[in-house]
Amino acid sequence: MLARPAPESAGTRATRLAPVVFVAAALALSGCASGPADSNAASALALAPGSTSHPGEDALWWQGIGDAMLVHLVETGLATNRDLACSATALRNADARAQSRSRRIDTQITRLFDTRGTDAAQAELRARAYRYAGRRAALARDIAEAYIAARRAQEVLALRSHLTAQFEDNTEIAQFRAEAGLVPGLDSGLAGSLVALNADELRAARTRYLERVSDLAGLVGIDAEVLAAQLGETGAVPDITAMPSPDAPDLAARPDLRALEQALLAQLIRAKVSQAEIDRALAGESASDEEIPAAADSAAARWSDAQGKARADLTRSAAAVTTAAQRQADLEKALAGADKRVEAARLGYRNGTGDIATLYVAEASGLGLTEARVSARADLARAAIRLWTAQGRGWTMADLEPPISAQEAASTNGEVLVCD
Repeated sequence: MLARPAPESAGTRATRLAPVVFVAAALALSGCASGPADSNAASALALAPGSTSHPGEDALWWQGIGDAMLVHLVETGLATNRDLACSATALRNADARAQSRSRRIDTQITRLFDTRGTDAAQAELRARAYRYAGRRAALARDIAEAYIAARRAQEVLALRSHLTAQFEDNTEIAQFRAEAGLVPGLDSGLAGSLVALNADELRAARTRYLERVSDLAGLVGIDAEVLAAQLGETGAVPDITAMPSPDAPDLAARPDLRALEQALLAQLIRAKVSQAEIDRALAGESASDEEIPAAADSAAARWSDAQGKARADLTRSAAAVTTAAQRQADLEKALAGADKRVEAARLGYRNGTGDIATLYVAEASGLGLTEARVSARADLARAAIRLWTAQGRGWTMADLEPPISAQEAASTNGEVLVCD
């Protein structure tokens, strides 16, 4: 179960949603904090209040869903992805080169938003690290969504397969009763139509399942047949009960925003923009004012735009969870009544008190509602994953200093890791 974060106070939330996009922290230019040659007051630039928050213990959301196969596939995909392995290698190499100048990432994290002494190279290295963490989070999301799609197709395939025997039984009863002169020949024709329709849908469902397995295998980096064997003959879309809270954490946990912050910081440092000039830009003063460099105005605009888009993403994702959850609840209620009607129609037809048309409609509607429920559960699971991602989950601080991956380790055993 994913732990629900403690509720925010009204004051904290107001601060987090404030339109101010940078903290103009005071930077003492005295001997107490001397920095590299290209440092200046712009190195006080930081995220909005609350930005010191880090991913919590439940950041790796796939570990709290309760689906061991999903955990296995996500972690396998993260460990074997060649692009991530190449990025990790490049990031470690850049960090190693920076060691002689005391720019190691691990020593910076403790003062991540206390940016005294930061120079452009430090900020750029941090931006690369956050981009790497963001790519890992995005891959985890993509693998999980592909897994849900595969399980959805597998569940529908199993449903269609299970109903084959039931529909064929209806046809046998209809033929027997028609031969006995108890019902018209139309009965066996309708029953046979449902059998033929289900057989066609069964073939299509099998094709869709194999396609979804192939998609998932490509993301995870394993053979499709091996993956199919791991998934087994039957399976279901995970029923996520530990739903994400729409209120937390704040946007400061998003690696894309952290990467942008550091990239903008590097640009402003290199442009030698002062803190006073940044303050003017953030206050909304015109960039045509000679006292406000275009670099400061541009950085403020880009940051404001990025935060606005991130907040809109969070709002949309939270709304999608609410909508999907309501749809699933409605379908559960509808299906409970449909199951009873199907049983009553089957019993009536067997006893000779019902007709095939009633049974046909009852079974077709029941099947439609059952497939819709599978679809609704898949939509809810996907919406939850997207909300977790929009909240900045899916990565940890350890990702900023990636260890040797399985893909990189394999390169020492005869395989070659080729990077651009």
